[in-house]
Amino acid sequence: MEGCCLCRQWTINMAKNYGIKVMKAGEDVSSNDIRDILFSSKYTMLKYHSDNTTSVEITYGDSSGSAEISHNLGYVPAYIAYDDYGDVGRHLPVKRKTIVDEEIRDSYATSSKIHLRVNYSQDYGILAYSEGGLYNDYYNNNNSVMAGNNGGTTASGAIRFASVNSSAITSAWLNIYVGYKGAGSGNMKIQTFGIDEDDTAAFSGSPMGRSSTTAVNNQDVSVPPVGEYLGIDVKSQVDEIRARPGWSNGSAIGFKIYDNSSPNDVYIHDYGNSYLRLVKDGSVTYYFRVIIFKDRIDF
Repeated sequence: MEGCCLCRQWTINMAKNYGIKVMKAGEDVSSNDIRDILFSSKYTMLKYHSDNTTSVEITYGDSSGSAEISHNLGYVPAYIAYDDYGDVGRHLPVKRKTIVDEEIRDSYATSSKIHLRVNYSQDYGILAYSEGGLYNDYYNNNNSVMAGNNGGTTASGAIRFASVNSSAITSAWLNIYVGYKGAGSGNMKIQTFGIDEDDTAAFSGSPMGRSSTTAVNNQDVSVPPVGEYLGIDVKSQVDEIRARPGWSNGSAIGFKIYDNSSPNDVYIHDYGNSYLRLVKDGSVTYYFRVIIFKDRIDF
């Protein structure tokens, strides 16, 4: 009887000092990887459920993307979500913000899925260029751009953007700021061409006689309120200029806007707030790893 008591005491001491650990088949008992351990008397544990990888894709021009991982547990589980940098063998917890890109990556769980999100404060893959040269033929000067009909006189103008860098694009918009507008009524009617040059030169004089692209945008539109922008789709013009043999990244691109029989005193006038918005072609992909746990084991 005494021997049995000693044996029982020894067993209790062993469990107290060293704990009881049950490993998955084939795993070393010395491993501390939670995924290798079925249970341990040393810790209050979460049972391992699954190890998952997935990705979130954001198409250029969008500001967010999401992905889901199903777990089918019927309750909200504990989980750990990581950014998966598989190429360098490291993982960092999600839900962080990078100051430069104003980027947020986060996650949350429901009773059936883990949800992963990537959000930007603005559209991703956008190239925006401020005007680098203006001309309007109504005043014959290089300090503003005008288009439409100013008091019975046609008004046309040009605008130039320097150092444009772009590969293939999905869209291109010339956004003309309405700094001033005419008092007439009716829609403004304009035509917008690209300046058909490899690297359009600065406007030292009138650029209206320079070669035009075949591509043209014809608009019959209501003039936006002062302080807003008139958008002109110029993707075809940009693509035509970029296809020129002499085009290269960093070249300047210019556009010419002609009145096309607008009603009297229907025009827009800007003194330097217009911009060119290009959206790159393609997407960016973020990879995630998510480890999901079942209910806790308490000893």
